[in-house]
Amino acid sequence: MLSLVNYVKMSYGLTSVIQNSLSVWIGVIFPFFRPKWIELKNGLFFKNRWKNSDLFILKEVFFDQLYSPPFFSIWTHDVVVDIGGQMGAFSIYASQYTKNKIYSFEPFDENYLLFEENVQKNSIVNICIEKYGLGDSKKEIDLYIHPKNSWGHSIYHKSEMPQQVQKKSILLDRFDDFFQRNWLERIDFMKIDCEWAEYDIILNMNHQVLSKIVKIAMEIETFWDKKPETIIQFLEANGFKCAQMWGSLFAINTKYL
Repeated sequence: MLSLVNYVKMSYGLTSVIQNSLSVWIGVIFPFFRPKWIELKNGLFFKNRWKNSDLFILKEVFFDQLYSPPFFSIWTHDVVVDIGGQMGAFSIYASQYTKNKIYSFEPFDENYLLFEENVQKNSIVNICIEKYGLGDSKKEIDLYIHPKNSWGHSIYHKSEMPQQVQKKSILLDRFDDFFQRNWLERIDFMKIDCEWAEYDIILNMNHQVLSKIVKIAMEIETFWDKKPETIIQFLEANGFKCAQMWGSLFAINTKYL
């Protein structure tokens, strides 16, 4: 459960975007009264599951616009890739701006099923959900299930997780293989938030595929021997301009400037 202090901190942002915010807050304190759906002021709906950390995701995507601030917009005909789909918040957000295809990756069963339900509830037809993750190769691997945060599952064991954390076997594939299988010509907007797997994904893309990606917005963290500078140097060597802010990395391919 999230602390009351954290709920107070994010209350302004959530109240700004959630239509039935009073019911949602009452449900946080008294779960028996939790509404089944979170209704946003823009007319979108999200299933209100027991994991209140989902509220953080809605705030980040719809109020903070963490991945698509005004200088990094999604346009009408953009092909969008969402790596780390979770409950579908960003993909559904993106569907309000692009009429083109949105490809999202979510390997964890519970999140995947919730994502599907949210897409169906909102009658969205341009989102394709892939039920596997991305990494450095095609393989089966353990996903460590974060006991508190629905967005915190990772193929790496994080220090805040218990030693005997629950694990779930998932499938991974390389992004290059996905790109070629789907005969894609270009990715206009790529969002990555996949709890440390960003290093495996980005650093194993070949130059030909990278040259067909216009913009990348990703959450990027330092862990073990991996540092954001590694990804920044790799992207810059492949023709991108990069900027870090708010804990995220924004990269744009200079080929398309």
